[in-house]
Amino acid sequence: MLSAVAINFFTFNSILKKDKPLLMGDKGKFAVPPRGKIDLRLIGGAAIFGLGWGLSGLCPGPGVICLFTMSEAILWVISLALGQIAFDYALEWHQNKSKPGEGKSQGEEASLPLLHHK
Repeated sequence: MLSAVAINFFTFNSILKKDKPLLMGDKGKFAVPPRGKIDLRLIGGAAIFGLGWGLSGLCPGPGVICLFTMSEAILWVISLALGQIAFDYALEWHQNKSKPGEGKSQGEEASLPLLHHK
């Protein structure tokens, strides 16, 4: 972990000076939360992350690597992917719910946010 912190310490500001993330193509953008903003979404996300880490005993980075070394890790990776998809659905639902007066017309299908971001 110390090596990750050291690398981040020296590269974070230079990376943010770029227009977009290197591997995201034209659709990518950096999402850095404003300094000092602690809201329910941040606290909830940190709690869920910590709970998952504590229950599984795996941090996400090493957990993906374990996929290639441990047969049990496939369940962990599937759970990770399902959690990300569930978050996308919950966020889309919450954003649509919090926009009053913008209901869907009758017969209009809801857009599923499966593995894509706007």
